[in-house]
Amino acid sequence: MTKRNKKSQSRQKNSNSRGSAKNNARPKYSDAFRRKVVTYSVRNGIAQAADKFEGSTPSVTNWRKSYGVTRATRSSETKQSRLLWTQ
Repeated sequence: MTKRNKKSQSRQKNSNSRGSAKNNARPKYSDAFRRKVVTYSVRNGIAQAADKFEGSTPSVTNWRKSYGVTRATRSSETKQSRLLWTQ
């Protein structure tokens, strides 16, 4: 066997050992689930939302951006809740 054949065989082994696309596919989340996580993250923070719903913090951050949630959202949300408690 020549060196060239050995290299091509080792490449084939390496490419097969990575697994199929199904095993490495990212999870698909419904829109309702994403909204639920984002709503929870507004009150409790991104890290706690990721832990509770078993997602990643970058995913939660990206979902918040896609729904237009910013840091100001939390402060306006807490102001509204204060108004509800004082009435």
